[in-house]
Amino acid sequence: MSCQDCSESTQNVHFQVCQNEEEKQSKKNILILADMEGIIGVSDMNEEETNIKLMQNEILITVEELNRLGSAYISVCCIHNNGTGIQLNGVLSLGVTLIVGIDNLAKEIENYSYAIMLGFHGKRNSGGAFDHTFRSDILTVHFGTESIGEVGAYYRWLELEGVVVLFVSGEGCFYDELTRKICAVHYTSSDNLTNIENLFSEYDRFRGLLRANLCNSFYVSNNNYNIPNEMVFVRLSNPDTYLLLQEECKFKVKDDCVVFDSISEFFHKLISFCTSLNIAAEKIIRKNIKLISEILYMGYSCEEMYIMLKSFGEMAIQNISSAERTQMARVVGLNYEYL
Repeated sequence: MSCQDCSESTQNVHFQVCQNEEEKQSKKNILILADMEGIIGVSDMNEEETNIKLMQNEILITVEELNRLGSAYISVCCIHNNGTGIQLNGVLSLGVTLIVGIDNLAKEIENYSYAIMLGFHGKRNSGGAFDHTFRSDILTVHFGTESIGEVGAYYRWLELEGVVVLFVSGEGCFYDELTRKICAVHYTSSDNLTNIENLFSEYDRFRGLLRANLCNSFYVSNNNYNIPNEMVFVRLSNPDTYLLLQEECKFKVKDDCVVFDSISEFFHKLISFCTSLNIAAEKIIRKNIKLISEILYMGYSCEEMYIMLKSFGEMAIQNISSAERTQMARVVGLNYEYL
């Protein structure tokens, strides 16, 4: 069954009026968690200004629907690039609170009752237009033995913290990462949404699904619903990175994975982890550039260098490992063991 088939067959949502006045008067803290790749209308990640406007449009629709119920204190956290450089000033006019960065969200995550996830995407190699798992140098993330992407990771973190996820919107395939099906799913596509009429038609479909789901499940409790608190295992694209991370003494490495004791620890350390990955990548790139420069200095052409890199199956310079550097050096008769 396709992703679209999954969402349509399991939502079974209907428009209705929320009748309980006491519940209406009891305001809930609602978190809107926004990524970028799965935002309605996003087709080119290089069009930053346009994409931010599209993200703001989707958040505004969501806030309007929440305000229609009159039952929420709303906070918005943009997680794309940890919110760096993304200004959502238009959202502030609706009286919401903006949370900047995952670190700040982690400090207050227990304050929320419900969450809505916007703009998400499928995990690496899942078939979406922008599928990946947090970063290009992360191959897989496992929650216990279960392979998950960003949807699955954020979903489990929120639910383990007592936050009920009511709605997820995005592109690609991620339905199987959701553990309980009260959560409605809206799948969008970048196809044909450059036309303004198609874009607004998609907004209408999004609004309808969101409105129906909020009326049906806004007062669902997280009591007696438990996701097992499993360890998290992160597998990286370059095995050299594990050694560099261990040298920092910040992260545990076991069986070619970086290991976190829980999904909560993973998110509390996520920004620090990404910073460490960036530092490790810089060190690896410097070593690889040095080797490639020496091989070119020996008289090899760029084309020959290209063929050699291709023979090792790695084209990205940050993915060339120490074992591959040694093999490359041997091919050209270079003593490169000191690296």
